[in-house]
Order: sequence, then C-alpha cells, then structure tokens
Amino acid sequence: MFLILTLITSIPRLTKVSKPFAQAVDQIETWAGIITMLTLRFMVRAETPDAAELAVIHMGFVSFGTDSLLMIAAIINIVVINTVKFIFEMLIWITPVPTADAIFEVANKTMCAALMVVYGFSPTLATVINLATFAVALVLFGWAYRRQIFLRAVMLDTVWAMCVPPKAVSEKPLIVFPVSAIGPFPARARCTLTSTDSGWILRHERIFRGDLVLEVSADEYSADLSPGFITNCIRLRGETTANLTFSRWYNALLPELATSLDVTFNNSNTAAMQDRAGLKAELT
Repeated sequence: MFLILTLITSIPRLTKVSKPFAQAVDQIETWAGIITMLTLRFMVRAETPDAAELAVIHMGFVSFGTDSLLMIAAIINIVVINTVKFIFEMLIWITPVPTADAIFEVANKTMCAALMVVYGFSPTLATVINLATFAVALVLFGWAYRRQIFLRAVMLDTVWAMCVPPKAVSEKPLIVFPVSAIGPFPARARCTLTSTDSGWILRHERIFRGDLVLEVSADEYSADLSPGFITNCIRLRGETTANLTFSRWYNALLPELATSLDVTFNNSNTAAMQDRAGLKAELT
C-alpha cells in the first residue's frame, strides 16, 4: 500500500499541473503512516499484555512507558518534518521555474534513500542525522505552520467559493493574515478582524494560552479594502501601515464586506495587484 502511495505522490510532483493532487495524497500518506503506527502499537500491546515496559512518567491515572514515549516522539518527528517539507513544496510549486518541482522531488527521494542505506549500516548514525534534521525543522516549524494554514485557507476558500459562492456576508469575524508582524502578531498568523464603534479589533486565538488582542482606533487609523489576484487585502493606514490579506471567499460581495467592516472599498488598483510583483507580494 505504501509503495503505491509513494508512486502516486512522486510522479505527479514532477509537474506543476498535477502537483496539488500529489500534495493532497501526500497528506493522506502521512496520516496513514501515523495511524498504522498507532494501530500496530495497540495490536502488539493487546497480544502481549504482560510484556514488560519500563514506566518512566506517571500523570494521575495515566502512565507512559519507554515504548509509548518513543511512539509519541516518532509522531512528533513526522508531523514537524512533514509540515516544513509541505510549505517548501508549496513555495516551489508557485515558483515560475518548470524544472524546480522535479529537482526538489528527486533530491527529496534521494535523501530518503540515502538515509535508508545509512540506517542499514549504522542505525546510530541514521538517528543522529534524523535528529539534526528534526532540530532544523523544529526551528522553522512555527514559520512554516503559519504559512501552511495561510496557503490552505487561500486555496480551499478559492475553490469552495467557485463551487458554492456565499449569498451574504456572514456575521462571523473575517479571517485575515498579516503580511508582516504587527503588534503582538507574527507575520501570517491566523487572526480575526471585527468592526467596533471605535475602530477594529484584531484577535489571534491560541489553544493553550490566552488570545492575543489588538485594538485599532478609527481616530488614528483609516482602512481600505482592495481586491487582488490570489488574495484580497485590508490596509490599515496611520502611524504605520499594516496589510491584512484574506481569501477570495467574499469576492462576489466585496462592497458589502467593506460596508460591514466599516472600511473603504478601493477597486482602482486591481490591475496593479494582478501583475507579477503584486502576486509575489500577496504570497510572501
């Protein structure tokens, strides 16, 4: 099964036309591997319930043994490295160089084959190389994860809007992504933008910590909405300028969206946003 999935994900990645399909299947392959690891783990544990396993962590009613910790570490390793790999795959896909995709894919499979050979001769050396790769990926993980969410939102919303276009502007906050760092928010962090009587509120929800909130006063800043080629943009202009990009979900309702957010709709620079420089700025 994994050999078939490998062929399905490798061959289409050689061209830009078929690469999005390969990326989707690659995600299935990754999660299939994780699910298979967990399934085998529980099957082995069920067949040999009395197998000795050194318990190293106790948390209330739950205890983790060395085997369980190694399994969790392997899953984290896969998720972190795959996330960073995915974002570089997407960046190469949008790069207007025809052979870049094939070169990257060949290099990727060559590295995997080399690691397998190294593991056959020296599992210790292979582990050291893997840990070094994981360390580099971990440093880039936050940057890559934010851009992965951004690219997925942009692409999925674009396709979904063509299939089932919205008939009205939702009362839910608009999902936006700052192009560069603004206040407490890093670049491309997934935020929500809502309009208030005194201006706007930009919020970044976090799971294990409190939400980051930034209030923007209408007395100090003005805001306008401009359509783009891949994304649209809300610009906050004041002491500094902040660009908040969002998907094309409301492309048919941009004037209505601007009214609901109490911003100015600016349709005069559409042509400028559709040139190569504008497209590069949208996806930076």
